[in-house]
Amino acid sequence: MTQKSFLILVCSLFFTYNVYSQSYKEKIDHIFEHVDRTTSQTGLVKEYGIRFNEIEIYDGTIQSNNEVDRIQWESLYASLYSMQFNDSINLPDPDSIVSIVETKPTTVTSLAFLHYDYEQFKPQDQAGALILNEQIYLRPTIHPYEYKTAVAIAPVRKHLHGAEQKFSFYSDLFFHNQTHAIFQLEVDLDDGQGYRTVNFDQVIVTTYATEGIKTLQFRVTYTNQTIVVCRSRIEVQDIATVNTTLRYSEPVEVSRNDLSFTTTRPYKGEAGSAKVTIAYADNDNILDKPLIVVPGFDPESILNPNDPGYTLESLLDNFDNGGIDIPINLDFFGQTLRQKLESEGYDIVFIDFADGTDYIQRNAFVVEDVIEWVNAQKVGTTPNVVLGMSMGGLVARYALRDMELRNIDHDTNLYISHNAPHQGANAPLGFQALIKQLASIKLEHITGIIGLDFGSLSGDIQRGIRVLNSPAAQQMLIYQIAAVPTADGFSHHVDNTVHQEFMQEYQLMGYPRLNGIRNIAIANGSECGTEQPFSPSARLITLGTVKK
Repeated sequence: MTQKSFLILVCSLFFTYNVYSQSYKEKIDHIFEHVDRTTSQTGLVKEYGIRFNEIEIYDGTIQSNNEVDRIQWESLYASLYSMQFNDSINLPDPDSIVSIVETKPTTVTSLAFLHYDYEQFKPQDQAGALILNEQIYLRPTIHPYEYKTAVAIAPVRKHLHGAEQKFSFYSDLFFHNQTHAIFQLEVDLDDGQGYRTVNFDQVIVTTYATEGIKTLQFRVTYTNQTIVVCRSRIEVQDIATVNTTLRYSEPVEVSRNDLSFTTTRPYKGEAGSAKVTIAYADNDNILDKPLIVVPGFDPESILNPNDPGYTLESLLDNFDNGGIDIPINLDFFGQTLRQKLESEGYDIVFIDFADGTDYIQRNAFVVEDVIEWVNAQKVGTTPNVVLGMSMGGLVARYALRDMELRNIDHDTNLYISHNAPHQGANAPLGFQALIKQLASIKLEHITGIIGLDFGSLSGDIQRGIRVLNSPAAQQMLIYQIAAVPTADGFSHHVDNTVHQEFMQEYQLMGYPRLNGIRNIAIANGSECGTEQPFSPSARLITLGTVKK
């Protein structure tokens, strides 16, 4: 019997074991009941755990299919975490790793590093394995395992903004069970400098000359001359290009209240905050013709605080994905929207919310304070233009109308709604149910920790749950799945209460209307009502097992 067949047999024993009233831990421990766990020297046995990824291909060599990004890294660590077979190893739980990452400086991209030796069963004829009554028996005179290694190094961010970038191998983000020390740690940042030798906790600075995908390569040499290699990719964006027709200044951050722009008016007992940056037209540092930009739903602000997400630099320099460096050919061929705004003298005021998934009302109160601050600072009498992008269209509309209802002059004569879901947004119920059902699957067998579930081990599942449960998502989603804890796990049902309550308030307020303000809207779409290539309620995808 081959090794793969033996693994499939072991897995099938678990899935066909018919004592359904027992916990998963009891089932898997029943299969391994007669296996001497002390014979595992690494304490990590592949067949005992769950392979969230093809851990075998991440073996310290570079192959065509084993690049590592943060998602791959987290799934590999989760796989190893689930393989803990005896007391000779005790891996930190995945949540604690996320906590470590969140303590690192946002100006430096952390490089997470794992290197674990683990064991897997030899082919059955070599392992001396016997399957009897749905349990594994091993011959005591034969060592049943062969040793494998898993190596993964990945930056915690995938999209980096700006030419100058900083990286660091932080020592508390090196997770391993290696007995030999590292002799040399090398990295090639795909910046033309080739491999360079670095140390843990050293900040590595580089400057990229061009935007685009960069392949990072890592080489680690241990004192016993073992060498492992690994690679990852990042995307560098928003590198300013030399163009004498561009006259915007470098964005300038403005702040108050101890380096954060925090509203003085809380919502549900908490105040929102934002970073505000300004690009002055004519590079004159005079705020006299404000264009206030309110960005949309931003999960990265809570999922990956180290990633700056959508910024003023993104708005100015991108020619896609919401940027204004796009051709409009209005006054002359080749003219961009950025150039037109510059020639008209607009000073762009960009609001970057601390939590881009927070309550729409809470962030709207931040916008109101920003508008009041702009009106107090600007020179001249030119009214404001307020642009709300996607969810930002809801936030901006709420802010402007709320100021009117409170008799506060927003001094705005144009509100632009760019692709904003004023009637609500849609996400497939099936997708929502899938994410929440996966998150509720219990995995107490792994360590015996009561309450451990699949969502705790899967970074993707965790992120999906946080996005779906965020206040703004619940306010916008027309239909949404709620998960209610029960004695057997979770019960899932449709609950649109939060959306309906918000929409009742939102529609009652209406649109801004005072001082002759104009309200215009732009909607992304097919322009001619072209239907999608599937019928309503059609099945788009089916996931399951394939029998051969």
